[in-house]
Amino acid sequence: MGNPGSIEQTNTGLSMIHLKIGGIMFANNPSHQMLTRVRPNRLAVAFVLVTTLLLQASIVHARKWTDKSGSFSVEADFVAQSEGKVSLKKTDGSVIPVPLARLSEADQQFVAAQRKPLKYVTFPKAGVKLIQPHGFVEVESFEGFYQESTQSSVVAIKFPDPYADSVVGFNTKKLKENGMTLQSKEGITIAGKKGILVKVLQRGNDMQYVKWVAIFGDKKATNIITGMCPKTLEAKLLSKLKAVVLSAKFPE
Repeated sequence: MGNPGSIEQTNTGLSMIHLKIGGIMFANNPSHQMLTRVRPNRLAVAFVLVTTLLLQASIVHARKWTDKSGSFSVEADFVAQSEGKVSLKKTDGSVIPVPLARLSEADQQFVAAQRKPLKYVTFPKAGVKLIQPHGFVEVESFEGFYQESTQSSVVAIKFPDPYADSVVGFNTKKLKENGMTLQSKEGITIAGKKGILVKVLQRGNDMQYVKWVAIFGDKKATNIITGMCPKTLEAKLLSKLKAVVLSAKFPE
């Protein structure tokens, strides 16, 4: 097993990042964005849920919108839809109103999808259910949601360790030792359980990422939900990811 925070090759040829936090060793496979517990012990901090060292896809900041004739197009983010008009935020920051009826069929379908009610998705291994954000999909490699175009995700995990043991390591010093900068920390109650909500920054692949992480549980287990996006997309996505993180419930 490598030193804390070291990177070494496994027989699968994939880089594994070994992190020792609070007396427990974790192996994080960046290619699958999963955290695997490799040596049992008391859990002080089960963080670094979605390491970003190997993220390679480009970031899409705006969507291309086209009118029905195909003669007009604009790069912009969807803001809102009201009274037959769609508000689009252009890359220069200006917001323009566009009649919904003038947009292409594909764009009208996209707008309609934004109005669909959000639904809960259950993740059995993580023992929670979360609201699925628009534009995010379920994936096979981890319990949670992923949006490829922005390299953003929500990941849920569960450990059979007491919450009191798990939460003590979520402090400025411990997080800094593992390449993370603590931005904020507050006490919360989530899914009826005592917990904390932390906001951290983490650098990977020459890019800064920002994360909301909820840690909650009881004497029997600890749940950790992480919502992450590139720092450049914080204003666009982070509030949405925070809402998803805080939507956690236990399945009936």
